[in-house]
Amino acid sequence: MLKTFRQSKGIVDPYSQVVAKVVLKVNVNAFQQAGVTSFEEYLAIAEKQGLVTVEGKGPSAKIRLKE
Repeated sequence: MLKTFRQSKGIVDPYSQVVAKVVLKVNVNAFQQAGVTSFEEYLAIAEKQGLVTVEGKGPSAKIRLKE
């Protein structure tokens, strides 16, 4: 999904609030399937697994895909 932001919109570090909306638009059950109840928990898992880096906190945090 973050690759899509970069490729289609030229956005390297989208805001977390934007990514959260897109995640739920693509899969309304994404958080449940990941075993979490919020985007913050979902994002924390991705960061812990080394998939993304997060700069800041809350809806204005910026997310970058690790390559």
